[in-house]
Amino acid sequence: MFLVSVGVRAQDSLTIQGVRYKADTIIHTHDVGLGTLHTYYRLPDLPLLINVLDVDAKNPDILFETCLSHDTIRGLERPSAMALRNSRPGHVAFAAINGDFYNTVSPNQGHPVNGQVLKGIVAKTPHASRPVIAFDQDKTPYIGIANFAGRVYGPVASYPVKDVNSPREQDNLILFNSYFGSNTRTNQWGTEVVLSFAEDSRVVSQRQKYRVEEVNKLKGSTPIDRDGTILSGHGKAADFLNGFQVGDTLELELLVTPKDLPELNPGWVEMIGGDRAMLKDGIVQENNWPELHPRTAIGFSADRSRIIMVVVDGRSDYSKGVSTKQLADIMKLSGASDALNLDGGGSSVMVVRNKIQNTPSDGTERAVGNALLVVSTAVPGIETTMKLNARHITIPFGRKFQVKASTFDQAGEVIKYLTAEHITWNVAGDVGRIDSDGLFTASGTGGSGLITGTWNNITDTITVSVKPLDQIGFSVRNLVIDNRRDYHFKVYGVGFDGVKYLMDNDIIHFKSMDENVAVVDDQGVLRGKTNGIAAIVVDTGREGQTDTCLIHVETGTGYLLLDDFSEPGTWTPTLSQVSQVSLSRAVHPVLQTEMMKVDYAFTYSNRTASITLSKDIGIFGMPDSIMMEAIGTGYRNAYYFTLDHMFGLCQVPVFTDSTLAVRKAAVRTADFNQEDYPIPLKSIRLIIERDPLYIQGTRYTGSFWLKGLYAVYPDRQSNYVSLLKEDAESLQVYPNPVRQGFYVRTGDHRNCMADLSVFCSTGRKFIAREIYLDERGESGYIPFENIPPGFYLVNISGWDFRVNGKILVIP
Repeated sequence: MFLVSVGVRAQDSLTIQGVRYKADTIIHTHDVGLGTLHTYYRLPDLPLLINVLDVDAKNPDILFETCLSHDTIRGLERPSAMALRNSRPGHVAFAAINGDFYNTVSPNQGHPVNGQVLKGIVAKTPHASRPVIAFDQDKTPYIGIANFAGRVYGPVASYPVKDVNSPREQDNLILFNSYFGSNTRTNQWGTEVVLSFAEDSRVVSQRQKYRVEEVNKLKGSTPIDRDGTILSGHGKAADFLNGFQVGDTLELELLVTPKDLPELNPGWVEMIGGDRAMLKDGIVQENNWPELHPRTAIGFSADRSRIIMVVVDGRSDYSKGVSTKQLADIMKLSGASDALNLDGGGSSVMVVRNKIQNTPSDGTERAVGNALLVVSTAVPGIETTMKLNARHITIPFGRKFQVKASTFDQAGEVIKYLTAEHITWNVAGDVGRIDSDGLFTASGTGGSGLITGTWNNITDTITVSVKPLDQIGFSVRNLVIDNRRDYHFKVYGVGFDGVKYLMDNDIIHFKSMDENVAVVDDQGVLRGKTNGIAAIVVDTGREGQTDTCLIHVETGTGYLLLDDFSEPGTWTPTLSQVSQVSLSRAVHPVLQTEMMKVDYAFTYSNRTASITLSKDIGIFGMPDSIMMEAIGTGYRNAYYFTLDHMFGLCQVPVFTDSTLAVRKAAVRTADFNQEDYPIPLKSIRLIIERDPLYIQGTRYTGSFWLKGLYAVYPDRQSNYVSLLKEDAESLQVYPNPVRQGFYVRTGDHRNCMADLSVFCSTGRKFIAREIYLDERGESGYIPFENIPPGFYLVNISGWDFRVNGKILVIP
């Protein structure tokens, strides 16, 4: 058998549908009680994640039981909840898988598609063309299509039972029990006979005696007791039931038998359905369901002594799912000769010892119609032995594996599952290290080794194969960060087989090449300190195994001017329901302030018009809002700022005033990842709302006046003051942030020579030169070189004035 420890060590691949795949990453098999083995492994080439449960059906303390959601054929419940609900001392449901396909639509949501028998009671009759798995009193399994036939025998006559727990139709005799619900939900046009069981045990397919407790004529919806049985008849069936009186004895026979062996009466006590038998006598069947999905299957070994349960994850990047032919091969490799496909998709789940072992494709365990439970009836004894939670692991350098131990009694039942205490640990071979809590770190040079655990002088071992590392790399090459938040690096390793995996950060080493700009701790947590650029290096301590990430620390503060709209020609307009637009610089007639004027004309068509102004503007750091000074002359106006991100639409609410105002639109920073930055601004959309007085087909005109566009940062240390305010004491610097050069404007100081100084907060001067201010008080272009990113003070002075400003230099 491939998945037991010997097989795993002997081969590292599986052949599925004629293709050989590597078995990789972590492979482990461990005893979960009474000789039941749980195995987890991964096939990275597909990729697939597979969980296998191998149960010893001959163990006298193990039972296989089916379960309905909340013990009725309607409704949904999680298999883990079914296992917990059916556990009690001496009857512990220690494992579960999801069961049959089921109705997903109310009012019959949860109805199994196929039949089900629980503890010898028929809850639903089998489907005519879909196979089941069934167990007799000796736990001997059967997979195939089952037939149903029922009959009630009275003193002088008999009548066929049409169905169990289904709607009653003309001349039908239907049997109802508590699995149907609290009452029969029938109309009054019939007779219903309430029965009590007159024998000690129930086994399906055996004629059994019942006593008549009630005969209800023309009533309907008879209440069903917890252990109750009701015969409900209409027409001819009602006439038959009317012949009974309270106290009479009748015999009831419900035959559920294999279709391929109709003469066989196995006396099944448990049965649950699937949709196809994928594997029969070791031969993969041709009834393939080719789409790749998560899948659940159950089967048995050739001698029927072991029950095999498999759950394959799917619909994800780490596990794609399988076809039923692929699933049949996996079942065969896991030791099965016959196998049944159960419900899959988001329903697929395996629960072992109250823990979900796989990763359901819904992201969480799904509530389903029914499940199959593995039950221990053992009464736990005294701890006598110990086993570790794996026989073998294959693990790449830079990963960890939590070694745990379980203790067992003499019968093999679990006493402490994965919680054994007082274990001492030892590692042999250059494969890594293990701490006092059993956490193994694959930090060695590679090759093979052993992990040994010792408890009360009893030892158990895990063989370890460590895959050596070929390359190491950050998940990002460049990163923008501020000093307000931390960033946790992800580092990936690549083995010599080309498989990429996430490494544990505390195994590798991080270093900042400029700790004045940014620091990183030994867990790979980065924090920016001040504006600038720093390189972060990660390595394993071995030559050639290193990588570098370039960090840009950009800590914006307050309000940063992005554009003063001084160059209309740099904006590209796109029109919607607007026929004409022009961009120019003009003096506002009321405010007497020069701004960019956006004149537009449109013919009203009962639709909202807009003008999109596009321009790539690099934004420094991580602002939380975008702000604009503007006026709109339309009926109502709004702005949309579009950042270059899928969540980068920022909207200013509609406004109606026509005065110059500052309006902010919040950036959806919660939807941005740190790796998304920097995020430039791409466009501004100016919205012209519909005026109720507009007349369709009439031409209208209007204007927007745009003064300043700003990025707004979280810690605003001062109130907003327009950088475009034109008074004798202000200095305008644009564009700002600055990359290679800038202009200045001093307002009233015109047609003169002035001294320009640029220096940092420590007083170091980077620029000192003379400039000319023209008739508008503006300078020519002022280029610079070799100024590190950061904030700088700008001073302009003449014989009778001195004005100051700030610039932010960015890479």
